[in-house]
Amino acid sequence: MSNKIKVEFCQTNLTRHAQSREAFEYVKEKDLEHAVDLVEMKCGGICVACKMSPYALIDKKYITTMDAAEFMQRFKKELDKQTAEVKVTGQAM
Repeated sequence: MSNKIKVEFCQTNLTRHAQSREAFEYVKEKDLEHAVDLVEMKCGGICVACKMSPYALIDKKYITTMDAAEFMQRFKKELDKQTAEVKVTGQAM
């Protein structure tokens, strides 16, 4: 069993919302290969939400907001929380 956090982004949402792309790049630039499996999925299956706002899944927890700045803030907060738990326990919660 992997002890990494799964962070998922919908390809369509990445194309549609700059904030999703920013969050995706944030994970890549933060050098978290030891703690994160970064996944770019073909479709998240939540098309209505995808059209309206950026979103990501962090260990199946749905992160979204209608406000771009708030999305990045919530995304970073949840990612930092999850990666801190991996460092402390040695596995994803």
